[in-house]
Amino acid sequence: DDAAIYFGKFNPIFGQAWDWRNKATGIWGDDFAQQYRVTDMIGFGLLAKIDLENYGQHKIRLENFFADDTRLSESTITNRGRLRKSDGGAANNRDLSSFILSLQGENIGYLTNLKYNIAFRSLDSATPAVADEQGFVIGASYRHNIVSDLYIEPMVEYANINNFNSRNIHLLDRDDIPADVYYFSGAAALQYKNMDLTLTYAKSDYDRQFDSDTDAEQFEISIGYEFNNGIRVQAGRNYLDRLGGADIESFAIAVTHLYKF
Repeated sequence: DDAAIYFGKFNPIFGQAWDWRNKATGIWGDDFAQQYRVTDMIGFGLLAKIDLENYGQHKIRLENFFADDTRLSESTITNRGRLRKSDGGAANNRDLSSFILSLQGENIGYLTNLKYNIAFRSLDSATPAVADEQGFVIGASYRHNIVSDLYIEPMVEYANINNFNSRNIHLLDRDDIPADVYYFSGAAALQYKNMDLTLTYAKSDYDRQFDSDTDAEQFEISIGYEFNNGIRVQAGRNYLDRLGGADIESFAIAVTHLYKF
């Protein structure tokens, strides 16, 4: 279909780095992008698909919503607590005044493996003395065949948000908000047949409204192998440097299996 209308509870589209859970993000590569992801909203969306043939395939969305403060805002396995209107925060006002306008596309001209995303967000504030949250994100990835079975896939994304005050369980420290923030995520994956090597770098900078500024940087290197049955094994090392906090160095082994329904 070239157009669609949807409604209910959904995750509005803002950025894509949190969703590149493949050879281009390693084990920790999406951690920072998850912090500005918009999730658990109630509302509706309008989607239009545009096929420009040699100029690519594109999707434009307009989504209006508010934060879910029903019992569905809790979780079953790890209880994250129920959101209530009194908690304040962005979009937590039970009306459809918050929105995201996004544009995604791929296969533009000769760059058949290029993907891009652009989005603007405006989330009404439910916290006194904090202005509405507004920001944008822009990102792209490209998969390039170097020789034979050897590929490289770089990915970059930049997000800039004023009065950032969204409720998000991935934040390093809830006391960091409200703040004017920017995020940068970059990764490069080298793949040969079923093996891959991934390098990632991410940075966040918080200009906090009621406290001193803070920032964080993350570096990762990981290797992976995907078996023919779909099981994927990764091993990696990650370093997190946070201003005003303890540095964290981690080593992990991850085993995943993706199954298409």
